[in-house]
Amino acid sequence: MSSISVLPQLYILSVSKDEEGAFAKVNTIFSDEEIIIRWGLDTFTYESLQRAVSTRYFDKMPGLDYEYKLLIRYGYNPENKQYTGYFECVLGKQYKTLEFPCSKSFIDCIESMSKIRNITQLEHLEWKD
Repeated sequence: MSSISVLPQLYILSVSKDEEGAFAKVNTIFSDEEIIIRWGLDTFTYESLQRAVSTRYFDKMPGLDYEYKLLIRYGYNPENKQYTGYFECVLGKQYKTLEFPCSKSFIDCIESMSKIRNITQLEHLEWKD
């Protein structure tokens, strides 16, 4: 019998800063459950991700509902020692996979997300209003 690994889906709702630091507000969907989490970001990743999700890739009209789906994958360039995160920018039926420079600590979080097996493992990160 084979085991199918299900990965959480991560939708970036916002990228911001407050008195506690930089973060991404992420709607995390796992199987039939979902939780909104606060994903802490270092300054380098915050600036890169903020710039990336602020760009209007398909249409410059204001008020369009873009979705940003963070992908559980990454890249590393050994020549410049640069890590790269990936996300999908979605507008209606259009989508484009894009990348952004990020830190090793962000990659460590991506790797941790790939090991999540149920939503209760994320309760300590749950968004508090």
